[in-house]
Amino acid sequence: MNRTDADMQAAIARRENQRFNVTLQTKNFFFNAFRQTDLLEVARQRVEQAQQNLKICACSFAGWPSNHLRFPACTTGSCKR
Repeated sequence: MNRTDADMQAAIARRENQRFNVTLQTKNFFFNAFRQTDLLEVARQRVEQAQQNLKICACSFAGWPSNHLRFPACTTGSCKR
């Protein structure tokens, strides 16, 4: 094998290496986007749960138990003053 052949083989190897690296990066971006979507959904659910808990607490402390008798669904957060 002469120098030209060795250079050609090295160039081919570098190109293949770059191709595999691009493929790996693309897959990583794709799976990171999936992961971020899942994390965003978890965060939305936590916010929703926190809002529900806040409504429950607000109802519980807004004159309970007398207010609770007027608003029987108070524990669901549906009582409004």
